[in-house]
Amino acid sequence: MESKDLIIRCSSLGSIMTNARSKSVALSQTCKSHIQERFNELEFGITDYWTNQYVQKGTSEEDVSLMMAQRVHKWEFMSKNEERFTNDFITGEPDAINDDFVLEIKSSWSMKTFPMYAETNPNKGYEWQLQGYLWLTGKEVGHLSYCLVDTPEMLVIDELYRTARNQGFIDLPPKVEKEIRDNHSFGHVPEHLRIKTFEIRRDEEKIEQIKERVNECRNYYNELKLKLEIA
Repeated sequence: MESKDLIIRCSSLGSIMTNARSKSVALSQTCKSHIQERFNELEFGITDYWTNQYVQKGTSEEDVSLMMAQRVHKWEFMSKNEERFTNDFITGEPDAINDDFVLEIKSSWSMKTFPMYAETNPNKGYEWQLQGYLWLTGKEVGHLSYCLVDTPEMLVIDELYRTARNQGFIDLPPKVEKEIRDNHSFGHVPEHLRIKTFEIRRDEEKIEQIKERVNECRNYYNELKLKLEIA
């Protein structure tokens, strides 16, 4: 593959847009690591499939969180978006789109990871992701909604097993199991307190920064090809 053909997923913009510790270095180690993974994928067909309980919950509960966001904010009905958008630099599939905005849903793992008290968005990587979506769709406004919904039973069981193993139990004491289950059930918390939405407005300067960084990533991709002597 030619380095000029490298397209970055919007979900990875937070990784490539991190800044290096030294101003004399163009790309951070986080950015380089991501491009190395893409290199392995595109040149060798090897995908480092990575997941954990947080990602699994986010994927499985996306529709539940989307419906809750619409109820709380009284938005008109939006179904899950199935369309992928691509330009010369990036590609992405927003969770939902309507005439007014793009929506990205994040289902929090627990109360601890839910930004209930945050006044500003705690994850800047998600803001880069939204900027990508706004660029791809031509929208001016994006909403980033963190949602606190019940954890699926399958993942709760996994959590019980991990805790038992880590603490040296064959069977968890009933009190510990109850605490874990209570920490993943949120129906008693008012619904309007279980969603935190931040508005992200389109920023042309940030979009230009994305273009520049993608080109820098392409240069690094080409360096990898030359270093490994791949035609």
